Amino acid sequence: MSISISAVQHNLTAMFANRQLGITNGVVHKSAEKLTSGYRINRSADDAAGLAISEKMRKQIRGLTQASKNLQDGVSLSQVADGALAEVHDMIQRINELAIKAANGTMSSGEMSDRDAINKEVQSLKKEMSRVFKTTKFNETEIFRTVDTIYNPEVEGYPNNMGIFHTGSGGIGGLEFNNVRYNITELQNQGLKIDNNGIATENFEAEFTLWDGERVKISMTAGQNLGGAVRNYTWEAQDNGMYINGKLAAEWSEVKLGGQAGKIKGGQQMPSGTYSFTHQGMTITFDVDTELNIADLKERINGTDEIKPATWDVKVGTSKSTKPADIIDAVQNIRVTEANKSYMDHTFKLVADENGLAVKDVDANTQTSYVAWATFIDSSLSSIKDENGNDIPTNGGYPIINWGTENDGNGESEITFDADATYHFKSPNSNLQIEFDFKLADYASLDEVKAALNGASLGLVSVNAPGTLSASGNTSVGRISGVYNSAIANSFSLQRDFGRDFDNQNAVLTGKISVERTTISGQPSVSDRPQSNGLYQNNAHTLTKVGSNSSTYVSSTVSSPHPIEYYYVEEDDGYGGTRTRYFKAELSDCEVNSKVEWNAKDTWTQEVNYTFSGNLNGQNLSGATKSQYETYERTLKLSQNRRDTFSEYRVDEIFDTSGISSTFVKKDMTYIRNLDGSRPGGVTSTFYGDVNVENVGSETMTGIQTGTFTNIAFSNASNKTPFSLNYSVSLGEARNLAGTSGAQELGSVRFDARSYASRNFRPAEFDQSISEAQFSNVKVNEVVLEIPPRRLIIQSGADSDDQIEMEWGPLNLGALGLYSTKTLTQEQALEAIDQSAKALQIISATSEKFGAYQNRFEHAIKMTDNTVENTTYAESMIRDTDMAKEMVRYSNANIIAQTGQAMLAQANQSKRGILSLISQ
Repeated sequence: MSISISAVQHNLTAMFANRQLGITNGVVHKSAEKLTSGYRINRSADDAAGLAISEKMRKQIRGLTQASKNLQDGVSLSQVADGALAEVHDMIQRINELAIKAANGTMSSGEMSDRDAINKEVQSLKKEMSRVFKTTKFNETEIFRTVDTIYNPEVEGYPNNMGIFHTGSGGIGGLEFNNVRYNITELQNQGLKIDNNGIATENFEAEFTLWDGERVKISMTAGQNLGGAVRNYTWEAQDNGMYINGKLAAEWSEVKLGGQAGKIKGGQQMPSGTYSFTHQGMTITFDVDTELNIADLKERINGTDEIKPATWDVKVGTSKSTKPADIIDAVQNIRVTEANKSYMDHTFKLVADENGLAVKDVDANTQTSYVAWATFIDSSLSSIKDENGNDIPTNGGYPIINWGTENDGNGESEITFDADATYHFKSPNSNLQIEFDFKLADYASLDEVKAALNGASLGLVSVNAPGTLSASGNTSVGRISGVYNSAIANSFSLQRDFGRDFDNQNAVLTGKISVERTTISGQPSVSDRPQSNGLYQNNAHTLTKVGSNSSTYVSSTVSSPHPIEYYYVEEDDGYGGTRTRYFKAELSDCEVNSKVEWNAKDTWTQEVNYTFSGNLNGQNLSGATKSQYETYERTLKLSQNRRDTFSEYRVDEIFDTSGISSTFVKKDMTYIRNLDGSRPGGVTSTFYGDVNVENVGSETMTGIQTGTFTNIAFSNASNKTPFSLNYSVSLGEARNLAGTSGAQELGSVRFDARSYASRNFRPAEFDQSISEAQFSNVKVNEVVLEIPPRRLIIQSGADSDDQIEMEWGPLNLGALGLYSTKTLTQEQALEAIDQSAKALQIISATSEKFGAYQNRFEHAIKMTDNTVENTTYAESMIRDTDMAKEMVRYSNANIIAQTGQAMLAQANQSKRGILSLISQ
């Protein structure tokens, strides 16, 4: 047996197998690593070149992924900006709508007017836009905010210390500053290039100083009258406060910060916020963007050598209608006395002319002396101060000493009346001191004041003289049932006419009332008697029969008899048979004379007069005469002769017909009964002779047909009616009055004054109005600095130079041209329409920029995301494991490793066999 020495010493087979197994295990390990990590390259050793390429791609991928997020932030910023601008768009559209509304000629102007209400909404919208521009942010980045290096003021309201005053009736007389009137001549002396009619002869600017140190700067255009004058206002910040036209307007402690005063301490450090102060009717507002010291603030307000400060111009805008003279506190009660009673109810009118005021008695055609204009002074305004405690000259209370017609050098004597001054008028008539307070419009002329006051009524002709009128009395001839006090009880003229003592508040007037009854001729009376025919003439009385007639027999006669007739009748005998009865009838003409008597009631109505009279405080009074109807009745006994003629049967029943040769005529039983006691020929009654009045009873008043008289007025010889009354009379009282003669007293009348008589004077000026041209058109001449555009870089890629730059203009009201937009006048409203149109263009352009940026960013995001996707795929191809191939490799390596292990085991086993052989 041949044995290799090397095989024993080194076991080369095992070593070879072990080496190969190690290589295979390394392949398995790497393959498992790739399969578990998913990467083909896990370290540089795997693929140094591939790793370098992969890492470069990874840099690009991750950079582009972040860039996509950056671009999305750009989209978000654009959306925030666009949303804010959309709201600003809407607010500008509303301002344009309001401006068009305010430009309409039907809108009223002035305080509390249509345009004032519209302007308040416009200013509110402007403030909101300003807030939007200041506060719109994205991730704490201010999008639109600007920091002004020069502040522009916002001016609300308009100055109340300047105006155009009138001369004559509505004509422009000149300009007024702080109650100092400068007429045309005086304005010419101050440098205004105007002719004697107040019309500018050329374009000019003129400056002068008022008595209180305030500067006035006026500019006009050739051809304009003073109504076109423009006053320029300047503002200035000093260590102690804010100045307007060189005059201290507000100390720093008076300047409000955020709407509150007292917030600014010492005037050195000026906090950020909204500052505001008022001066002569104007409210000036400005924003401090950041905390400043006083020096910086002064520079931003006052400007520099290169940059002039902002100013504002004021010119005539709104005109308001008001009274040139207004009587106030004008109700005054004046007592009637014995001294003034003769004219207290006269008509009084006010006299107003160049001499002053007086009172005219129109009825008496007399006039008091004048109270001169210069004597009217408001003592409460004798010493007043301005906003800063400085004395304001008032000439001791703004006496009405100058209507702007005098040329006196414009000193203090030029100070004229003030609209806030209240003047008091007191009539020089000591017995009738009519008093009232009045105000004058500070731009009114003497002619306009005269037109409003001259001839004005000083109250209705109505004197209050209250009292009580009463009456008492209840007699047997009638009663007073009411006394009307609508006359003397509150009639000054009647009380005066009847002699009331007006110096006595408890004056008394007394009087009497009487009535007299008189008959009227031609009326029915008790003396009337029936005529021969038994009737009354004209039926004035009415006779009524009472009971049945009675008659007294006088005589009777029978004429020659007619032939005798014989009759028989057949009748039922009551036993079922008949019987015959025989009669003899003799017809005769008869005449009976008698005296007929009867009772009657006589009634009639008689008209009588009731005449009322009286007296009051010694003056005879005549009242009305009233007619009344009285009804009477009495009994009468009357008689008259009467003749009755008739045909009469004499009927006798014959019981023995023998000896009667005449033939009996058969008649029925009914006929026979008619003959019995009847007069078949009828009765003819004839009255003859006059009707005699046998007896007359006493007359009695049975009724009255009126009984009550109302509103019986009494008057004196001057036809003055002090009172009226009601009178009523019963039947018994009327009977009593009929039994008397002459006037009968009814009762007494009494007037008691309840207080002094007085008259309320209510002076009222004429309903005149004048138009005041107010300097209400305010326009801020803002300083417009070139604001650098806002820039923002969006890192849109993985490389440093892959960027998108955003650029837009910062926005504020000044940039939009809306800083001084107002609608207080028609002119301002028209300008606001153009301003809103310009602002819309600027906002639209800015909005378009952000919209374009948003679109660009969205496209960039899509492109970036696509690049990331494709680059990731390429990098995956380089670095990621091919799982299928690697699984094959892994499986193959595992099989080889298992084979190597078997071979290694076999090689080791062979060495042990050799050793075992050697050991044997």
